Amino acid sequence: MDDLLLVRDGELFHLEGEKETPFESPFAREREAEDQRTFENNRWRSGNGSMEENTQSMVPRSMLWGAKGQLAAPQRPKIGHAYHAGERWYYTLTMPKAAGLFYWDRAKGQETRLFHKQGFTSEPFCVLPDHRIIITARHEDGSGNLVLLDENGVEREQLTEGDSIDANPFFHDGWIYFDSTGLGRNAEAVIMAHAPTTIQRMRLDSGEIETVLEDEKFDLLAPKLTDSGTLYVLRIPKQALTHYGAGAALKDAVLFPFRVVMGLFGFLALFSQFFGNQKMTSAQGPRVERDMAQARIQQRFVDIEKESKKAGEKV
Repeated sequence: MDDLLLVRDGELFHLEGEKETPFESPFAREREAEDQRTFENNRWRSGNGSMEENTQSMVPRSMLWGAKGQLAAPQRPKIGHAYHAGERWYYTLTMPKAAGLFYWDRAKGQETRLFHKQGFTSEPFCVLPDHRIIITARHEDGSGNLVLLDENGVEREQLTEGDSIDANPFFHDGWIYFDSTGLGRNAEAVIMAHAPTTIQRMRLDSGEIETVLEDEKFDLLAPKLTDSGTLYVLRIPKQALTHYGAGAALKDAVLFPFRVVMGLFGFLALFSQFFGNQKMTSAQGPRVERDMAQARIQQRFVDIEKESKKAGEKV
């Protein structure tokens, strides 16, 4: 298949053979322009909008009585996930306060917004041949279940239930394949443990559910099937649960004075930087960027290169 969609750094690209073409959502472009106009019109409320004014002065205007804080520059909407469904390209757009599901009709050259709202989280989804959509709906208690939407993005049916996280749906030959993680809670209903993630499948017409793959030592994620029915999954060693025992308590007690000093030093460093625009140390701070060989898979950072080498050594 030479016709693919690729999401990279919040942008969508169409791959056709060796040709890579960027795609820009009209809604995202209009939203970005609108946010920029709003930002420009309200900069005066926090001063003249200059970062220099707020950092070099002894008492920045943004801290004076009645003045608003420094306005944050608008953030460009980012594409989270995409799905190639023939002439339609489905994709999620994430913004600071909301997210939505859209599709681009290549034949009509037209974008359609199915919905755009707060509370929706951008996660992998799949589109059925009749343009119905299966997504993961997150709940306030931390669980997540698969939900069936009609072609207009309206919720019609909750497909899975239970205290679990069901995600990464994939449709093949009448079955919905997905990964499922059981949740363990304490008496206060706080999530304390996760069961190994398994691969399940559900018959769309009857609702029949069966386990396809499971392993007590591994989490099995993101099932995908070829046209011939070959199943591919990500297999990641399950992380051991950590418990707060006597050893950890003793360590915390010994390190408590040191942590207090470091906390006080951090406060003074921030105070010096904010009011005097001077650093107390020459340290550059921790590196927060992650290597491109790492990926975020269902709330996990996975070192793909490392895991691939491990898999190669076991073969």
